[in-house]
Amino acid sequence: MHGALVALTTPFTADGSVDLDALGRHVERLVADGIDGVMPCGTTGEGALLEDDEVVAVTRRVVEAAAGAVPVVAHVGRPGTAATLRLAEAALATGADAVSAVVPYYFPLPGERIVAHYEVLAGGLAGAPLLVYVIPSHALNDLGAGDFETLLRAGVAGLKDSTKSLQRHREYVAAARASERVDAAVLVGSDTLLVEARRSGGSGSVTAMGNLMPAELSALQRAADIGDWDEAERLQGLVVDARAQLGPGGTARATKRAIAAWLGDYPDHVRAPL
Repeated sequence: MHGALVALTTPFTADGSVDLDALGRHVERLVADGIDGVMPCGTTGEGALLEDDEVVAVTRRVVEAAAGAVPVVAHVGRPGTAATLRLAEAALATGADAVSAVVPYYFPLPGERIVAHYEVLAGGLAGAPLLVYVIPSHALNDLGAGDFETLLRAGVAGLKDSTKSLQRHREYVAAARASERVDAAVLVGSDTLLVEARRSGGSGSVTAMGNLMPAELSALQRAADIGDWDEAERLQGLVVDARAQLGPGGTARATKRAIAAWLGDYPDHVRAPL
């Protein structure tokens, strides 16, 4: 899990069901254009509004469309530990390479309960890679760098950081180094922090703009790999400018509208109550 991953959108038909055909076409195009991985059913994918069987169906279709060319990291986070573990097992059974789970939401939780949640998941997944997903603006709860280090030692594979804080990202990188997990993924979720996250030692990104600019984001990550920061910053500028042109409606709606304009056969419906 290195480089540019896409926080994949979920297309819906006019009647509200998942459009698996449009989903497959989109993933095939992303892979052809050089994206490094896909994460279905996360925030941009309206995952909290999907039924569990829909998450499984979406993951299965993404796995089929990716055809082994890039890793598929299925987001399976639910407020409950047991529910998250069941969905993770089902997603992995479709052929997903890894799973991610958002910090448990709705009920305020102390750090030790959040750590215990992920320890149960890591212990129950028989070694399958598990990413922690931190997005306090949506989840209410947060995860500190010290707890991330604890979880790396317990077997999690890494983290998607959507705190929008460069300082926090640097703390997560430092925690990964302290854990001595050289394989730990520390992925940023903010387009404006792509370059500085890599300068700080992060391993890549998972962003909504990957749905629209897979080639540019992949090239940015390759430039960062070789330390070509001028090129990386130039590409980040293109990504940030393009995001600013998406218009209103929230990330999922605005991104789908832009995908429809790009591909021509992609529905821009979102699921209620969005």
